[in-house]
Amino acid sequence: MSQLAQLSETEIEERFHISGRRPVQFLLAGLAEQREAFTVLFDHGKEHFASMLLAAQPEGGKLIFDCSGSPEINRQFLYSDHNVFIGRPGGVQVKFTTGRAVEVLHAGAKAFSVALPEFVLRLQRRESFRIETPRARPLQFIGRLPDGKLLNLPTHDISCAGIGLTTTTPPPDSLIPGQPLTGSRFTLPEE
Repeated sequence: MSQLAQLSETEIEERFHISGRRPVQFLLAGLAEQREAFTVLFDHGKEHFASMLLAAQPEGGKLIFDCSGSPEINRQFLYSDHNVFIGRPGGVQVKFTTGRAVEVLHAGAKAFSVALPEFVLRLQRRESFRIETPRARPLQFIGRLPDGKLLNLPTHDISCAGIGLTTTTPPPDSLIPGQPLTGSRFTLPEE
């Protein structure tokens, strides 16, 4: 049985729901900026299509996303009152539901628009909430390994319990996941 199945609805809401207009809009705008892929389920889960989030518009409280490649699926989708979006950005499951969609033009192409959801279920892999760092100009982590060697890697994400580092080569043998590295620091892109 999964850990989630062992939790009550209240515990799930407290630990994994992101709610409130601004936090929901901020999260979905970030996912749209990264062009994250989602599966959209409708017709009680009998129908689905792959989509990409395009924009979250706070002024109108709208979420804009790609249409399906099938005109028939698009036509059927416009009659659906209950739509479930499921994605795995960064390996973390994100799920939310919306009401009926309308067809809109976004950047000169057909797209769908729905009202922003009331909450988003974001299942963290860890107990601590993780924030992804900028990819274009990442924070640099600098620290000393137990064997005295210097470690300098870009940071992928940060939480109060740890960090995720990115490397294109195998990490040094003296670097063990979960190992404390004293005297470490971050350099900001402006430094």
